[in-house]
Amino acid sequence: VPSLSALRKRARTPMPEGGATVAALVVGNPLLPEEVREENGWPEIASSAETEAGIVAELLEARPLT
Repeated sequence: VPSLSALRKRARTPMPEGGATVAALVVGNPLLPEEVREENGWPEIASSAETEAGIVAELLEARPLT
């Protein structure tokens, strides 16, 4: 998973002509059952996850699922 700073740098770098198309699935603030989180060692989703998903989606010219 790229960091926001890496995505910002990528957004400022011009794509070469005929460059590949990027497809992205950006998910923010998913609802996961407690047992799934515990089984995988995942913490509670931070309240900022939805905001971060919006930023990532904007950088990738995608629409976030929130």
